[in-house]
Amino acid sequence: MLLIVVIIMTFQLSSHFGGELPDFDETDLSLAPSQPGFLNRLADRPSYTPSQTNATWQGASNPFFTDYFTPPPEPLPPPKPTTKEVTILFHGWFESSQGQLQAFISLDDKKAKGGVKDAIGENLTIEAIEAGQLIVKSADEIQHTIPFKKPTKITIPLP
Repeated sequence: MLLIVVIIMTFQLSSHFGGELPDFDETDLSLAPSQPGFLNRLADRPSYTPSQTNATWQGASNPFFTDYFTPPPEPLPPPKPTTKEVTILFHGWFESSQGQLQAFISLDDKKAKGGVKDAIGENLTIEAIEAGQLIVKSADEIQHTIPFKKPTKITIPLP
């Protein structure tokens, strides 16, 4: 008999072990009055002024601001070049019936011709025309010898 009572009590306890949810009444939230949020009340305090929030991010009293790590200064732009490298190729020359010599050259793959003391390209003048070479003078008064049919790179000053 005791065994039957223990079994019945165990069955009743185990069937309601988790319990049940309480019975709540249905509520309509649309009828509830709206309440201002917690932060709205903070903004309405008498000591609050909007400019105080801006000052903290200017570095004046911001605890997260530091001037220990400052970025490096902007690097200066590179200086403008003062010289230019050009390639000259002396193709040959001819002599006119009046005895004037004319040289045919390529200056950076652009064809040109000129006589003695004529300007060719930027800041270059022909000084002498010979059978195997051409002598040109740059604006910085340096003479350059250009061999026949051999591309030669020279450095000239920019204007």
